[in-house]
Amino acid sequence: MPTLRGHVFKVNRMSAEATISINIPLETKRELEHARATEQSTEFIAREAIEAHLADRRAYLAAADEAIGEADETGEFISWGATKH
Repeated sequence: MPTLRGHVFKVNRMSAEATISINIPLETKRELEHARATEQSTEFIAREAIEAHLADRRAYLAAADEAIGEADETGEFISWGATKH
């Protein structure tokens, strides 16, 4: 099976989905099982969490690209030292 950074996944050629396997702390697993009280599968909860994280990451990267573009256009930059409190 193919691997990506140590994670085994299987690509289902019939749909545009892949299966991954990850290690999580036991406490996280317990919380995930407890969250199933909402009658949502652990797969659904994990998928939603991953998709939300990736959406946040895309928004962060888009904002960073926009800020860099603005700095390039205006020539206004902030020094690294000014970012430290």
